Amino acid sequence: MKHLNQLAVMILLASCSETTVHPAKHTTLKQYSIPDLNAPMDDSIWPELRQFRQYPGECYTALAKTHGLQTKPVPDHPISPGCGIFGGVLMSGSSTITISKPMDTSCAMAAGLHLWLRDVVAPAAHLHFGQHVNRLENFGSYACRTRNSLPGERLSEHATANAIDISGFVLDDGRHITVRGIGAAPAADQAFIRAVRKGGCRMFSVVLGPGSDGHHEDHLHFDMGQFRLCK
Repeated sequence: MKHLNQLAVMILLASCSETTVHPAKHTTLKQYSIPDLNAPMDDSIWPELRQFRQYPGECYTALAKTHGLQTKPVPDHPISPGCGIFGGVLMSGSSTITISKPMDTSCAMAAGLHLWLRDVVAPAAHLHFGQHVNRLENFGSYACRTRNSLPGERLSEHATANAIDISGFVLDDGRHITVRGIGAAPAADQAFIRAVRKGGCRMFSVVLGPGSDGHHEDHLHFDMGQFRLCK
């Protein structure tokens, strides 16, 4: 009996040892590496930016540390079932670029847009036009509707201000580069739009535009939804 009791104790200790060596893993704030929005961008930054949706406080802090970005937090406000703005900011531009329509958008989208303007749009404009973009034309972010406004579809990421539609750009010399009709535009315009569209896949989980599905012929759609799609 004494030997049996010793064996039982040994088995119990072994079991506790396994639990200690292999603890359960949980996603916690401590395990989340908050992106530095002033640092050089990593090509895999979009998964980290998406997590800002879960940690809006950390997103607000990261945005506040950026150089020249003009944003301020907005109160959460549900508008109807499934729609509303949560963890959002009012984004009106930066020290170098204005936005045609200041917009309430998710903090995660604002972070992605900041990096996209800095690390994709600015160098592409310099490469193809030898000048800066000073104005971003957009159709806005929040809209309580289904995907592509089609009956029976699931809610769009626009329904929670987790998407932005970009319609064009204005250069320093006043020239407009628009997404609509880009297939018939000068070669430099086409190359620029291709570059900023492809570059968006580094910051956003979904990127759509002309030729994607017939619903995005006049704008580039960026969102931070749960699905991954760049086309």
